Amino acid sequence: MRTRGLLVLTLLSAAACGADSSSAPPLLPDTSYTLEQAADSIPLRYGRTVRVDGVYLTFARLVSETRCPDDAHCVSEGDAEIVVQVDPPCYPECKVASAALHLHTSSEPRAGTYIGHRVQLVGLHPRPRLAQKVDVSSYVAWVRVSRLS
Repeated sequence: MRTRGLLVLTLLSAAACGADSSSAPPLLPDTSYTLEQAADSIPLRYGRTVRVDGVYLTFARLVSETRCPDDAHCVSEGDAEIVVQVDPPCYPECKVASAALHLHTSSEPRAGTYIGHRVQLVGLHPRPRLAQKVDVSSYVAWVRVSRLS
């Protein structure tokens, strides 16, 4: 009887806090950075999550890669597009929606905003090569994060 009462109390506490039994597990960032560090630029590895000023950033997907290979001569520089998943500091318990920022190396948009923060893609490495296929897991996006005024 006492165990059942404790279970009911636990479930009621979870419901009162807005927790959802189907919610995702909390994000565990690989690295945390200060705003000062992120104001220059910080590395965001493919599939990894970092935390800046309480906001979680994940390099979720490489959408396209059409940049001119390093060992080629091209008429245009081309472009790469990535998706940076941005989650709030209270993820997954809060009711604030996450955002998927589609950012480009050459085209627009190169930056996006999320709950008071600006996230800008400043570089993507490695660059493609003619005779080599780049493994998506080797990509590192360099991003700059700042607070909106």
